[in-house]
Amino acid sequence: TVLLGKYVIYIFALFLSVVYSMEFFYKNFIAGMYIYLLFFAFLKKADDNEAYSFFTGYKIALIVNYLYAGAELLLYKISAISINSIVYPLLGVKYNNIIFSGRISGLIWDPYMLGIFCATGFFLFNNKIIKICILILLYYSGSRSGQVGLLAGCAYYGYKYFTATKEKRSWIFLIVIISVILLPNVIDFTRTFTSTSKHEKRRLEYFTYIPRIWMTDKTVLNMLLGGAPALTGARFRYSGLKSNVNDTSVDADWSIESDWSGIILGRGIIGLLYYFYVFFVIFKNQKDTKVIALCLTILFAGIGYYYDTAIFINYILFFAASFHINFKKNKIVC
Repeated sequence: TVLLGKYVIYIFALFLSVVYSMEFFYKNFIAGMYIYLLFFAFLKKADDNEAYSFFTGYKIALIVNYLYAGAELLLYKISAISINSIVYPLLGVKYNNIIFSGRISGLIWDPYMLGIFCATGFFLFNNKIIKICILILLYYSGSRSGQVGLLAGCAYYGYKYFTATKEKRSWIFLIVIISVILLPNVIDFTRTFTSTSKHEKRRLEYFTYIPRIWMTDKTVLNMLLGGAPALTGARFRYSGLKSNVNDTSVDADWSIESDWSGIILGRGIIGLLYYFYVFFVIFKNQKDTKVIALCLTILFAGIGYYYDTAIFINYILFFAASFHINFKKNKIVC
């Protein structure tokens, strides 16, 4: 599978991390342990039954998260109480203060994970009621990455829908008009560029500081292969540059909240080009519109958060790159 090349580049970036220190190499090695397991798992040629089983299991997991997130939303709206703020301390689980902000997160404390669950689930479920519930949960998760990803997938799916049957053009036109009216209220695109908060400026610097970080590199190999495949945020810390990122990060052991900038700094230009190549292969070979829309959702959601290393994302891309998937018939077509 084409994904194996991504893991090979990951290994090269891992060994390059020794330019910073052996300790940093060991930390990256341990943090990426599941990547090596995925590499060996994907050496085996998968069959269509495995793909079907995965998507069935993934949909079950999504339903569980949706039900929990729905209960979370109702309780918060009724009594302004966050379920996770009660459950997590009882379980001894560490959590982020974001769960007190009114954003729902599902079974994981991070709302951005619920965002990608909603964005991908929108194309996996055919039931209209479930789709409406997904949109509500996505809105209250506050995940802009999930919203952008879903819009990208819907734009492609709508275009294919529009060009396939002339009789349905009036419906597509209506959807476009509604989207134009509601879009500014769903996603405030100006926040990142006009906000004075450190959090928003920090996210913008993930992209704008890339050339400046390259200028501080010890070797051109860092530009080509990164050298921080798992702990991508270290590229900011070791650059020594004055930035909002370094002002708010206490150490180097963290990941940049963006696939696009995180990959180019963690696995270099080569890693980013191959990341796009994986999607190119899928878009070129896949025939099902819904599968392509699903993968486009993952690609564009990655602008605002790091999903590339999530195991379920790797499995979706693995099967999408391996088979002609036909969701309409609820089976995988080899």
